[in-house]
Amino acid sequence: MESLDMPVGQLEGSLPPCLRIAVFGNRRAFWHDLGPHGESDPRFVCNVGRISEWLPVRHHPGVILPTSVLDVEARRETDDDKEAERLWLKAQRVLLGEAE
Repeated sequence: MESLDMPVGQLEGSLPPCLRIAVFGNRRAFWHDLGPHGESDPRFVCNVGRISEWLPVRHHPGVILPTSVLDVEARRETDDDKEAERLWLKAQRVLLGEAE
């Protein structure tokens, strides 16, 4: 089977501020600020899942992200920026197998 891993250096510095990605093995944690100007409900989405493939992002030319087959239970949404930060930290712990 072909490896889905991408060198970390190819992610660092290439993401717009509205996206955060952490990759470990064949899984990834994902955080997205969908509406920094209040145009989206919910504003923040955070999830963890197994990487299915790497695809270019339509709204961010030059950015290639690991897409994921998601378990609905792994997806969390919020409009609160502090809760979004907590969700991002928890997603990283889940990714590393440190939390459920």
